[in-house]
Amino acid sequence: MPAAPSYVNVPLEYAREENADVPYAQHAVAAPGGPGTDQLVLVVTNPARSRVVLTFPTSQRVDFSLWRDGAEWWRTSWDQQYAQVVTKDTLGPYQSRLYTASLPDWLPAGPYQVAAYLLANGNRYPVAWAQVWLDDGTQDASVLRFGLSCRQYGWEQTGRLGLSISNPTGQPVLLTYPQGWSVRVEVRDASDKVVWQQTIPSPAWQETFRAGGARYHFFPLPSLAAGSYTARAWFAPAGDQPVASVSFTVP
Repeated sequence: MPAAPSYVNVPLEYAREENADVPYAQHAVAAPGGPGTDQLVLVVTNPARSRVVLTFPTSQRVDFSLWRDGAEWWRTSWDQQYAQVVTKDTLGPYQSRLYTASLPDWLPAGPYQVAAYLLANGNRYPVAWAQVWLDDGTQDASVLRFGLSCRQYGWEQTGRLGLSISNPTGQPVLLTYPQGWSVRVEVRDASDKVVWQQTIPSPAWQETFRAGGARYHFFPLPSLAAGSYTARAWFAPAGDQPVASVSFTVP
């Protein structure tokens, strides 16, 4: 189920009104709407001592857009129809109004960025952003982030690989090690021949990776002949594909 709401406050200069003391409305986006819910909530607040009128060109007042890995996964207005009639909402002094939308049930679990649009007074740009986590109860290693680096070779002609594994979410991740190992790294030369590899045994059959946690593994490399190499790393709970790679050169 979706996690508890997170709020982002951003000033906005779209809600102008003649003689208004403060020519903007403040807003926040909450996503999801609360524990165990499937709603996105945009909170719009008028901090002025004068009323603010929000004019919408159609019956649609808000649009929410969910992004992940640089792609838009869902938008409120997709497959929706709205009455082509001008509508207005008035916010009195210091008054707030909530605009909501329900999330679809087909979205995969994981982190998303929510962009909230308030389609008033000609505005067509996001008025608030929030990072959210959708959890369908099957959170696994696919949400983890990996990085592989190689320490630059020096006079001693040796190097060191470093693998970082982090859980950027607000939820713990259950890790399962089905094959008895946790991390495997290998180095291939320019001809794609494996010249070195190392495997770390798994600590247990299963373990929990804490929310926001990070861990690091370091692998001293043997002396390698001059040339170009590529290192790849595997993390058993993440599947059969490499989770990170790095290229380096031995002078």
